[in-house]
Amino acid sequence: MSTLLELFSQAVTLQQAGHHGEAARLYRRLMVHAPDHPAILANLAVAEAEEHNIGGALLLLDRALRIEPTLAQARKQHGSLLLQAKNLAITHYNAQRFPEALQAIRLTIRFGDDTPQTRAVYARLLGEVGDLGGAAAEYDALFAALKSPGSENGAPQLDPAAGGNLGVVWNDVLLLGWSSHLLLGDPQSADRYARKTPPFTLSNRPIWDGIPRPGARILYALDMAFGDAFQYVRQVATLKALGMTATVVCNRKLTRLLARCPFIDQLVASGEAMPEHDAWLLSSRHGDRVNAHGTAGITFPYIHAEPGLTAIWAARLGASGRLRIATNLSASSPLRDLPFSVLEELGGLDGVEILDITKSGSALAALRSGPLPAGVSHIGDALDAGPDAFVETAAVLETVDLVITTDTSIAHLAGAMGRPVWVFLRLMADCRWGPPEHPAPHYPTMRLFRQTVPGSWADVLYRMKRDLVPLIESKAGSGFWRLPT
Repeated sequence: MSTLLELFSQAVTLQQAGHHGEAARLYRRLMVHAPDHPAILANLAVAEAEEHNIGGALLLLDRALRIEPTLAQARKQHGSLLLQAKNLAITHYNAQRFPEALQAIRLTIRFGDDTPQTRAVYARLLGEVGDLGGAAAEYDALFAALKSPGSENGAPQLDPAAGGNLGVVWNDVLLLGWSSHLLLGDPQSADRYARKTPPFTLSNRPIWDGIPRPGARILYALDMAFGDAFQYVRQVATLKALGMTATVVCNRKLTRLLARCPFIDQLVASGEAMPEHDAWLLSSRHGDRVNAHGTAGITFPYIHAEPGLTAIWAARLGASGRLRIATNLSASSPLRDLPFSVLEELGGLDGVEILDITKSGSALAALRSGPLPAGVSHIGDALDAGPDAFVETAAVLETVDLVITTDTSIAHLAGAMGRPVWVFLRLMADCRWGPPEHPAPHYPTMRLFRQTVPGSWADVLYRMKRDLVPLIESKAGSGFWRLPT
């Protein structure tokens, strides 16, 4: 026994001196003779934690506490390691290392942190790594646990008895549970999550019921973000094809750009007096009533740059014998931002000229401070400084051969203009783009390049660079490039 005590003392001394690896080896030798000694297990756990083996440390502490529940220091260390694991998951998530984040959050759940907040993070991470079935099952469980029993036949509401600050978790459950089921091709299950939003009145006229009435005057409000406005405004063409007239209400910043849409009878900025109308609808809530009539009346392009601005930018940029690409690295979500290295990769291709139009996001500081990669120019800061959004951006897009962007409003604008556009998509992309096996680009000149590895753009860049080669060769050979048909 004295030999074991001496060995234990040596291990403690090494541990106190910061030699955690050597101490761990001695504790493992001791475990051969005393495999269930709580002090040995607890001390080995501390050494493993110092060696960044949080999972192994939690396993050892869990075992020690089951043998001796009164070990106060071990219980404190157990709680500290759970917090470390959760923080590690968040760090990995923010860095888009989703498999590592998933591994860390599983540890927290396995060893005691099974709160709705942690489960919601787990569900999100399952979706990020492509396990939509697992994510949907987790959201279903959270939905059932948190939903108020009195909301079965109405709007899903957070159960007041759930307690705690669960509002953010509940919002995530409703949105991501809904989108997970849609991506799985199960709209019936998705509908359980749909918010039955409170009644909203745009005017004292009725909401359009989806029935075509030739001659009816429809007030159509684009009440979502800019990219959504560029996509949904084409529904007005369908209303026109059904024999009705349409007035569009939109953000004041978009009125100049959308004024050139051929199917809009009248354009009104939000907050202005509404013209006479017979019925109204919102793009965010009633778009399905238009979609029920298919794509009648929709042709591309339906958003047009101003010829005068296009001529100004064409003259400013000059002619180019290289394939001229407009790039955008930023989106409204940091998870969709592209790294600065994308420009280094694309700009490094012979025969390519990059005009970067990024205006925000994590890469902007590097774009402004320089130096920029060869073949890359940043013009984002020179665009649309006035009150009208996207008018100069549209002019630039009209002058380039190709647009390459992350999933954001630029993608929708280029698609609506009929410009060739390639879109970087995360593996867990917005449900509008469909699941990986059934992509839905929504625009005939758009190509979607989706991640195959969660959080990694390497494969996307490889495929883009490969597919750029024939376009570069075509441009070099003929002086111009046409979109392949």
